[in-house]
Amino acid sequence: MSDTTSNGNTNGKASSTCKRGAAFHVVGDAFVDLFSFLDGDWPEKGGDAKLNRPIATFAGGSSTNTATHLNSLLGYFDDTNQSSMLLHTTLNPDDHYGSILLNHAQKHGFSLVNCKRPDDTAATAHCVAIVAGQERSFMSYRGCLDNFHASHLDSDSIIDSPSHVHINIAGYYNLNGFQNGLMAQELQRIRKARAQKFPHCATVVSLVPQHDATKQWDGGIDQLAQSCLDFFIMNELEAKYIMEQGLLRRGKQPPQEANSDDLLQNCAAYFGELCPRACIVLTRGPAGAVALLKGDIYTQQSTVKVTPIDPTGAGDSFTAGFLYGLWDWKRPHNGDMQFNNADNTFPWPTQAIQHALKWGCAMGTSAVLVRGASIPSSKETVQRFYSEIEQLKEE
Repeated sequence: MSDTTSNGNTNGKASSTCKRGAAFHVVGDAFVDLFSFLDGDWPEKGGDAKLNRPIATFAGGSSTNTATHLNSLLGYFDDTNQSSMLLHTTLNPDDHYGSILLNHAQKHGFSLVNCKRPDDTAATAHCVAIVAGQERSFMSYRGCLDNFHASHLDSDSIIDSPSHVHINIAGYYNLNGFQNGLMAQELQRIRKARAQKFPHCATVVSLVPQHDATKQWDGGIDQLAQSCLDFFIMNELEAKYIMEQGLLRRGKQPPQEANSDDLLQNCAAYFGELCPRACIVLTRGPAGAVALLKGDIYTQQSTVKVTPIDPTGAGDSFTAGFLYGLWDWKRPHNGDMQFNNADNTFPWPTQAIQHALKWGCAMGTSAVLVRGASIPSSKETVQRFYSEIEQLKEE
């Protein structure tokens, strides 16, 4: 990672150039997942359910999953080697679960910045994941994640990247230390410093909220979306809950929805008013994905229908594909885009978002055919689904 953390600009003056490629910084939660795959029904209270497969242990957490899949895409398809990927999370390197996460990063060939404070003795986060058909549920112990604060980030490694930077915040609702303005403040500081140091380089921010166990769907996410986000990536259910709770906090009644199309229109209106400069990306399971912008449907993408083996982490895989596709589109179109960190215009054309949605759907579709949320699909599988998705006709 030396090429992304050293800027070659030691005199304190602003750089007049921007290195090609993008430096991806995936920031967020890391868990170790203990997976139980149920072939039949859930056990009744006080009962038991027979498993036909051993309980399996995988590296997990939204940031770990996204980083792993994004890194695999860069390895598979980025023959320029101009982009890089760094995972910022927290773990206890001295316990069993921390070792699993460190070994996973080493095995898959990406760098991990452990943001844990020296005086934090809490255990690495881990969870029990129960998969039954197309549904999955979790029981989580957050451990040192509960002590992970936005100020613990290695922000200098982000500020000093002499290229376009894409920061993806993963698992926002799993991280209390990121909420209620804390991450927003850190992102604003990073953006301001980079605008001074690398005025010709973009600082793009995306966020994946994940499920909110408190069911409040707040945590200052409205303020963060308004002030910092370029892309807000979530599934339809998460969008519905964030919208409904946001309206209730404003003393308004959530709209009634007869179908999924109603939900899309309501989300477009709500998020278009909340964060008009951000692109809202909603994943829709077997229906594909849609991008909303400024109160309207910007573009949408259907996907290939498959029978899922394990749906866990499909959203994280989609995010990895979306991020890769966004910057993969940009490489041959460098002259077509103008980034201005102080501007409120949206610099990504429809074609770029369409390209990103296709990669996202290809990754999400291929991921559900693999057991374990952080196990990358093969290059051939991803390529096949991308080609099939390209051939689909949008209604």
